[in-house]
Formats: sequence, structure tokens, C-alpha cells
Amino acid sequence: MMMQTAEPVAAQQAAPVLQHWKLAADLTHAGAAAAVQGVAGPITGVYDNCLLVAGGANFPEGMPWLGGKKVYQQRVYIYAIQKNAELLLERTAQLPEPLAYAAVCSTADGLVVAGGESAKGLSKACWLLSLSATGQLQTTALPALPVATTNAAACTDDRYVYVGGGETTAGTTAAMYRLDLQAPAKGWTNWISLPQPLSHFVLLHRKQQGKHVLFAAAGRYKKSNGLSTFSAQLYSMDVTANSWTSLANMPVALSAGTAVATKDGLLLFGGDTGETFYQVEALIQTIASTNDTAQAAKLNAQKIALQSQHPGFHPQVYHYHVDSNTWSEAGRLPYATPVTTTAVPWHQWVFIPSGEIKAGIRSPYIISVKLQRP
Repeated sequence: MMMQTAEPVAAQQAAPVLQHWKLAADLTHAGAAAAVQGVAGPITGVYDNCLLVAGGANFPEGMPWLGGKKVYQQRVYIYAIQKNAELLLERTAQLPEPLAYAAVCSTADGLVVAGGESAKGLSKACWLLSLSATGQLQTTALPALPVATTNAAACTDDRYVYVGGGETTAGTTAAMYRLDLQAPAKGWTNWISLPQPLSHFVLLHRKQQGKHVLFAAAGRYKKSNGLSTFSAQLYSMDVTANSWTSLANMPVALSAGTAVATKDGLLLFGGDTGETFYQVEALIQTIASTNDTAQAAKLNAQKIALQSQHPGFHPQVYHYHVDSNTWSEAGRLPYATPVTTTAVPWHQWVFIPSGEIKAGIRSPYIISVKLQRP
């Protein structure tokens, strides 16, 4: 695979102004006042002026380092999007089965959901989620991915859906697949691989100068020694070409953040910088390799302390300027930064539903923000 490098240029447009941040909704049971615990890895997207938030995973019985079991959820929340991006919970429904960490993107026909995982393991199943004329959830089976994959990313150029990266039973992958929305029965075809294996990254589409361009940013991958590396790389590819281009690195390496395409480029809403993640991962590996029971208990106590005192995630919002191939700071999230979710654009607004805000802790809130041209 060929790789090109784009050099930054001096000119730069101003980043969008982030206005009217608000907690637009809780994930609330229909007919009940109390907010439920949030989820990481939810299925999120917009269809027919409704925001769907579905599935995901959480720890309702306690933190995982204290023996709490991860529970995969099945509930679907359907919100009508009203004036000024106000959200009204219209109804709830159920997915065909519990699911979290799927690759998902919004299309004119509904939300394409690819892969993910549940208590049964990794999934290759794909669905199309839509709403009937009366607002009822409809689930249509799509051809399965070639390989069961979780923590991948997806986007669409309105003709094709692209799914790339993620984690398989063989490890982090660089594989990409493409599904023709005009002929979905033909199934997923192999597409040009990512420049490197990545999971927990963002995959976005922009139409620029009449061309459909994909962007892959951030994420992480496991090295041969079993430890992870977080990525600051940004890549782009014109879908008519056969190679990726390496663009300007992000200001900081991030994983599991959320992002949307804008008129001027890309907007990335925080993420995990990995400080706690690296330490915990190294301790887990050391604990697994020691035969000293006392030492293992001591190291496990250190691990629990790190996880229990997790500081939260990086709150900075970054804007990538396509014209100048540069990054700038565009503000900060005013709430605890959610990761392992998918930002959803709707007109001038962006929704960031639920997600993880500290190790093991989920947010029940749906954040919204308005993007104003400077």
C-alpha cells in the first residue's frame, strides 16, 4: 500500500465556535423519573429527525476491579429532536439481542450497525435500524462482516458504508470493508486497509472539491509485547485513489474520543490520553507473569487504586483545518468528557450520547452543542 505525506501550509481558517452546551437528556426509562446508569459503546445515530441511543455496556453491580460483571444492554431510546435540538423521549424499544461496541453510522435508510460484542463474544452480525411510519423500531438484517470485530469505526459517503479497524480474536486489525447501500445483498467487500492496525479510533467522511474523502484519526493498537500504543496520527484517502495520505499529527495522542466532520475540517471532542490506561495495562501484565502471591496482591492493590482514582478524560476540543493541514484548540467540554461513544451531527448541532467518563463509570447524559461559524 502506498503512503503519501501532506505538508502543513500557513493559512488557517478559524475553528467553529462551540455555543449552547447543554445536557440535552438523561437516558430515562419511559414513564419513570429516575435516570438509569449510562452505557459505553452505545449504538447512536439520527434517523427521521430522531436520535437513537441503543445497547451499550455497563457495570450495574459494581466496578470490574471489585468483581462487578460487565452487562450488555438491549434497550433502545428513541428521542424526537425538536427546536434548538431539544430532545423528547418518545418511546423505548429492544434490540434483537444485547450489543455494545459496534461500528455504527447514520444513513438515509437508517443506522448501519456492524459487529460489536456481547456476553457471547465478538460479533460479525450487521443490522439496519430504522423507524416505521408510526415511529416503531424496525430491525433489518444486513450481510455479516467477513470477520467478527469489535471497537471498529464506520462512516458513509451515502453510496457505500465503510467499516475499518477494531479488534478481532487475532488482535487489533487494519482491515477495512465496504458495503454498497444500493446493492447490500452483495455483501461486504475488502477495501483498502488502514495504514496501521487501530481500534477505538474515528472514521469520518467529508465531501471536498467534489470528491469523497475518508479520514481516520486517533485510536490505539497493541504492540507485539502485549502493551498498547495510542495514536496521534491523522490519515485521509480519496475513495477513488488506492492509498492513504498521512496528514498533520494531532496535538496529543488520543483513544476512544468522538469526532464529526465540519464545513472546514474535523472536530474532535477529547479522548483518553492513556496515562492511567498504560499504568493499569502494565500492572495487569506484570501480575499475570508473577508466581509470587504476595507480590501479585500488592500489585493488584496498586491497580485498584489507579482505577478507583481515575481522573477522567482529556476535555480539550480540537479542530483540524483541511485547507491548511493544521490543528487548533476549539474549546473544552464543560462536562465530564465521555469516551467510547459516537458523536452524532444534526444540522448545526452535535449530540454526544452517554459513554464512559472514568474507568468503569458511565454517564447517563446526552450532551449537545451548537457549532457556530466564526
